[in-house]
Amino acid sequence: MNKMQKALEKENFKTCNIDYPSTRYRIAILSSEYVLPKIRECIRDIDSPLNFVTHSLGGIIVRYLVKEGLISNIGRVVMLSPPNKGSEVVDILGETWLFNLINGPAGKELGTDINSMPL
Repeated sequence: MNKMQKALEKENFKTCNIDYPSTRYRIAILSSEYVLPKIRECIRDIDSPLNFVTHSLGGIIVRYLVKEGLISNIGRVVMLSPPNKGSEVVDILGETWLFNLINGPAGKELGTDINSMPL
């Protein structure tokens, strides 16, 4: 996302390239305790429309923030490869030790069943 950030800044957009421990916590924790505070820290005028460019889990986190009412002033959202309808890979490999090592608790929430996060 660093190249994307530089390109957007070159076009005079204010950017916040937010990093979060994606493999350590569930989506709710990542959203409310890591991403939202960094948005608030970076964007002082939180009432202005916020635009997002996300990759993978980042798109799910933005959807979660909106669904839970944690942010409401959404402008545009560009999602690059989000698992919006879940991932069959999670359905098949989600209980394996290697999957859990690589993807963590948030990754396990991205299946296709009724209890999965992307709704």
